[in-house]
Amino acid sequence: MSAIREEIVSRYPKWSIRELMLNAIMHRLLESNAPIRFYEYDAHLEITNPGGLYGQSRPENFPCVNDYRNPIIAEAMKVLGYVNMFNHGIGAVQDELKANGNIKADFISDQVTHFQVLIPAAQTKTNATTQTAQTDGKTTQTDGKTTQTDENTTQTDENTTQTTQTTQTIKFTQLQLDIMKLLRANPNFGRRELAEKLPYTTEDGIKYNIGILRSKGYIRREGNPTYGGRWEVLFPEDGQ
Repeated sequence: MSAIREEIVSRYPKWSIRELMLNAIMHRLLESNAPIRFYEYDAHLEITNPGGLYGQSRPENFPCVNDYRNPIIAEAMKVLGYVNMFNHGIGAVQDELKANGNIKADFISDQVTHFQVLIPAAQTKTNATTQTAQTDGKTTQTDGKTTQTDENTTQTDENTTQTTQTTQTIKFTQLQLDIMKLLRANPNFGRRELAEKLPYTTEDGIKYNIGILRSKGYIRREGNPTYGGRWEVLFPEDGQ
């Protein structure tokens, strides 16, 4: 007999979100009056701060190489105990996300005007539950006669027990399908080229849907667009 237990599952680990918000504050461009943006969507979070990577930090070496646009703010955060060790937060965030059941955060570091983090929500695992009634071959005494329970008819035969796997149907919008199709044909396309090929949307619509596809691991960006970066579509072409 199994007990029913309540398990609290968080879509996002609290410490990781705190760390990413502190990074956004620490590394934001203070000359800009644009705010730090924190948006929650159905499938992911977005944290965006004004100002791209700074100093020695580049898309090709991030997060292994770090630099500080606001060293006074960074030092104050360390002294006040908001951060413990410089250049260790990203690795710890990814480890905690993995432990919570999230896909790794996607850092969009190839933009000049802003830095963005996409954090996919933890996937709810739906497991098929098989309840098995087992009889342990108890012997009951009735009127001096011994009745033996037939184990062959009441005990689950392990050889016939099948594990049921829940398959999840992945649904894309038509725009997302069209974006992946175009990026397969030309991995060098940017938002402007995609918007020209897809006149029923805008560059902002392209940007939003690319963010979703990246956060779910269906596409990824390789290299720096300034030096010939390109897209790679990871979702199989026949996987619709």
